[in-house]
Amino acid sequence: MKETTAKCVNIVTECMDILCLFPTLSSPTEQKALFFQCIDAMGSYPKPSKKGDDFEPKGETLGAYLCISNVRNVLKLGLLGVMNYTNGYDIATLNLELALSLLLA
Repeated sequence: MKETTAKCVNIVTECMDILCLFPTLSSPTEQKALFFQCIDAMGSYPKPSKKGDDFEPKGETLGAYLCISNVRNVLKLGLLGVMNYTNGYDIATLNLELALSLLLA
């Protein structure tokens, strides 16, 4: 496994570990803090390519990046109050599972 892929897998699994606590939390304040923690963990997720690169990223790499972007966006929607925390959690979890599947493909 390439170093970049391993880093991505570690970030995804860290986010999954963080979000697995969500069902045990009943306070919106705790849920909000959990969403912030997950967004922070995703902060170091690398872009699939840099400007000026002569190659296209693999489909799996690009797909995983887009899933992570979806997670970040849905968690932010929850923090903004546009989406309830439970729906945000469900969508984020699904996208993290998809990202992990793509990275390990």
